Amino acid sequence: MPVRSYREWLHGEPQENSAVALEAYLSAEARAEGWMTEFKAAAREPDYALREATAALHNAQGGEVLLGVTDGGRVEGSPVTLERVNETLRQSRASPAPWRVTDLLQVTANITRVPTSGEQRWAYVIEVRPSDLPAFALDSSERLVLPVRSGSDTRVLDAAAAVEWYALRRRGEVLRSCYRELATFSTQLSQHRSLPEGLPDPLPYIQAIVEDGTAYTVLKQVDRAALFGAGITNGRTSGAVDVYYRTLRRVKDALARREEGWAGAAIRDLRGLGQDFGNLEAEVRQSLDAFARHVRDQGFILEPAPPG
Repeated sequence: MPVRSYREWLHGEPQENSAVALEAYLSAEARAEGWMTEFKAAAREPDYALREATAALHNAQGGEVLLGVTDGGRVEGSPVTLERVNETLRQSRASPAPWRVTDLLQVTANITRVPTSGEQRWAYVIEVRPSDLPAFALDSSERLVLPVRSGSDTRVLDAAAAVEWYALRRRGEVLRSCYRELATFSTQLSQHRSLPEGLPDPLPYIQAIVEDGTAYTVLKQVDRAALFGAGITNGRTSGAVDVYYRTLRRVKDALARREEGWAGAAIRDLRGLGQDFGNLEAEVRQSLDAFARHVRDQGFILEPAPPG
């Protein structure tokens, strides 16, 4: 989702929900059509264009569809009712399946109806959230298609391209989740805290993708090498998970040797551990940075949203 949605922005402003407020939001937040924003000009009936825009944002990083707003950001409104918007997004004629989203209301976080100066005309700000499943839209021929975002444009993928796109997206999500889990441990260590009893051991997400086969069916060999050290020719370089376990063992051994009266001390303050702890901290950070470089080198982003 955007850093601030219209609803969040409006909550912090001393003005009521209106066309003037919406235009002020677009100006203040420098919102233009891009990765996370789509304008749809006034229309008498919502149609495939609305479904396509909603599905495309969901299939990227989420964002906002603004119905009744021109490409230039002017709020003209539309005679379409909220009930009709909901009906269009529900796509009740689409065949559901457990591996895809067809009811686009399921990926709609909120719909804000904005009154305009025109009689019986409204604009709508539709907040769209991403999820792991791809969202499909019914086109004008009532065929299910997969719209994906590319900057300020949307393209529709054929069946083969859709399969390839989804596999790539799934791989990126798995790599990002692994990074976040390892980064949590690195943050704990860098804050020099006494590690809690509930520290993940093993790492729950990474352990799960090994046990259910995701690490082998979704990730490539180079990904597994970066994580586990598998397939590295020189046999000396460790993956990020190897460094995690090695560090965890050394820190737990040190904590077990704490002298009486040091039970609540931070790790860095434990007697005789200062230099050793500094080395551990640096090693964990270096391994995390190396894994982050791998993720980016594979063409994936670690930030919550792609550049606009």
